Amino acid sequence: MGSFGTSFILGRTERSDTLLVNFPLLKAWKTTFRGLSLPHPFYLMADTRSDYQTLVIAFATAGVEGFLNGIFFVLCLTALYLLTSRSPNRIHKRPRFLASLAMPMVYGSIILLLLILGHWICTTIRIVTAVILICDGISPVAYLQDVSEATYTVISILIILTVGTADALLIWRLWTVSGRSKMLIAPPIATALAFVVCGLRGSVFWIQSRDSQQASLHSEEIALWIHVATLTPAVTNLYCYACLVVCIYKIQSKTLFDDSKKLKRVLIIIVESAAIWSAWSTFVFINYHLRSFLALMAFDGGPAMAGIAFMLINVRVGLGRDATPASIDGSNLPRTGLPTFRVTATMTAKSSNGSVLSSKPRDLRRTSGVSVHASAQSHDQTIFAPETPSRTQFKPSVDNIDESSS
Repeated sequence: MGSFGTSFILGRTERSDTLLVNFPLLKAWKTTFRGLSLPHPFYLMADTRSDYQTLVIAFATAGVEGFLNGIFFVLCLTALYLLTSRSPNRIHKRPRFLASLAMPMVYGSIILLLLILGHWICTTIRIVTAVILICDGISPVAYLQDVSEATYTVISILIILTVGTADALLIWRLWTVSGRSKMLIAPPIATALAFVVCGLRGSVFWIQSRDSQQASLHSEEIALWIHVATLTPAVTNLYCYACLVVCIYKIQSKTLFDDSKKLKRVLIIIVESAAIWSAWSTFVFINYHLRSFLALMAFDGGPAMAGIAFMLINVRVGLGRDATPASIDGSNLPRTGLPTFRVTATMTAKSSNGSVLSSKPRDLRRTSGVSVHASAQSHDQTIFAPETPSRTQFKPSVDNIDESSS
């Protein structure tokens, strides 16, 4: 290693003179560590400023992606714990964990976790390969810029699958909250499919360009396809979250207890998640359109950011104080993981002669006000408080809420 570091630091300096002028820190590096046994520095591996940026952004992307993946893993594992341990199937006849796995939100989150983990592994493989090439005295620039390389193709496919899965879970959430409205979810399904088609078109082009030296991320043959692929996730995201806000507001307005503070918290959670993913999608589009060297970082950070935006809702809703896990009976509930509360209410109605008729207290069921992935079509049709006749008044009391399973 001593002769390796000395020979490369003392030699091959003519290829990096331009970089030393443009980057004073590299000149200081060379002056300070001349003659020492050190690993091969970046500036000796870069013939041009573009090559230097390729090296820097590749290693920076690995660090940023690792940081974002760490955040996602914590959120995802927390969400899975809350979905399984606080599921309404706690006292179900089947084992609690196996019953919870049947919920789309649970196995969808697991699929999302595996896809993002696979993407991170591929990124790590590319960085390790680049380091090995540097240690062998070979510039890794050509390897990192080769879009037809196997790991590059796998990464692009994993990005498509990850973002597509996040979009599918978001559409499913909108479908359940909207009362399984097919017309409402038709537009986001179309944009999600457009993203998958455009993304796969880019992957196929890179696979077919193995013998072409001119193929790159910004090749004219796929530039339009990639532009569409970077825009459609933001459109899907904004549409679904906007519809969720409207649907939840309508549901809350029909429930027995109109808790404006609770509704405000739900809307804030939704808006924040929408803002996170929309901002990152815009960041990806701008960098790709401007052919910025940050485009690679923007694309590789996309899966983690999509997962973070999605899991924030699951975690923050799951950590809500609206339900006591041990007191929820899920035997009569659908498999969406939606808790219900037993509410005792007294109904009074005025007769035609003006006298007041009072009926016996009866049990009503209502959903948690903060459950974004609520089931819109439960077997119990009172899950969305039904329309009350104009001459009938419900006079519930919050103190009469019985959270016991009896």
